[in-house]
Amino acid sequence: MTEPQPLEPGTHAIHIGFRKCATTALQVALRTARPELRAAGAVYPGTGGNQTPAALAITGRTHGWASLGAKPQPMAKWDTLVSRVASIGADKRVIVSSEFFDVADADTIRTITTELGGDRTHIVATLRPLSKILPSAWQQQVQFGSRLSYGAWLRAVLEGNDAIKTYKNFWERHDHAAVLARWASVVGPERVTLIVLDEEDRDRPYRSFESLLGVPHGTLKEVPNRANRSMTGAEAELIRRINLEIFNHDISWDEYSSWVRLGAAQRIVTGRTPGPDEPRAYTPRWALERAAQISAGYVERIAELGLNLVGDLASLAPAVPVTDEPGAEEDPTSVPMAVAVEAILGTAFSARDQSPPPAEPAAAPDLSVVADRELARLLGDRLQQRLRHRWKRWQRARAQSTTSR
Repeated sequence: MTEPQPLEPGTHAIHIGFRKCATTALQVALRTARPELRAAGAVYPGTGGNQTPAALAITGRTHGWASLGAKPQPMAKWDTLVSRVASIGADKRVIVSSEFFDVADADTIRTITTELGGDRTHIVATLRPLSKILPSAWQQQVQFGSRLSYGAWLRAVLEGNDAIKTYKNFWERHDHAAVLARWASVVGPERVTLIVLDEEDRDRPYRSFESLLGVPHGTLKEVPNRANRSMTGAEAELIRRINLEIFNHDISWDEYSSWVRLGAAQRIVTGRTPGPDEPRAYTPRWALERAAQISAGYVERIAELGLNLVGDLASLAPAVPVTDEPGAEEDPTSVPMAVAVEAILGTAFSARDQSPPPAEPAAAPDLSVVADRELARLLGDRLQQRLRHRWKRWQRARAQSTTSR
């Protein structure tokens, strides 16, 4: 496969995702290789893993449910990124990365590109077939509070339901042809590179980024990152059942994020290694067919844009298996005991001021199982206790305030 030509020295590359398309893996590789990149004449600015706070600030979005109190990022985050990029020498190639750039409208894109380098900016995107994105996107939404089963979510997303904001947001991000067209209309198609991922070639995104940045082969490597692994079907179903219970109570986004997203869910993902016999979320054939139909339309529209392409554009609309798996669409009704343990530990540790100690990977999967309804109830009871404690603390504070008047 032909790799992309190196960008001119002084170019500022903006990696806009897409989501669930090796974006996090690339960000981890870029963060890990910061010293080597700088020595080779390329800069990944800042100290964090990505530039998402700045991207959220400039696009006016929140990382969570605004209706539950998720707060927008201050514009100071964007201003800091702009200042950092501006301070980098004119002979250096720069790369910034956040999948939250994908929601920018045309006016915001003009602001982003103008303030990050004007004519020196170049847009980079990575993309895999929509059918490969769907299960990961559902899991991500479950970890952010969704209560829909995978089957119901697929129906809502693929059969269209523009009355519900969640699905409008999905297509705002995953109408890949429209996103690329928006950026190309502002910067010009000659300044947009699309890297089509290959499931059989896991090194492709790293090699392509090395070529673009003009750094030696091997500078960017895949870094083991269990926090970015996909959940099994049972793991995701457990978190969904917790969501069904927890949102029956008064809860803020910060509390949900602490207890479930960064507590139970993250501990499940980082605290164990699923066994080979634990199935992932199963995408039924009807959904694969619909995804392939949508993707074929994307391929046509993207081909017309005249972008710089790396990889096989036609592979974004793969053939659909002829047969379906009977019963595979049914929701799991039990989870391995190890999943239950990690979920409870994650919720428990979230109450502590300090982070829990790193979890040791399980030597082998524990095949004992526990009903997920019962586990969801137990976790729900624990969260209710914490809510009652918070309520009593507020009552005591109110009583003391009244007494002191």
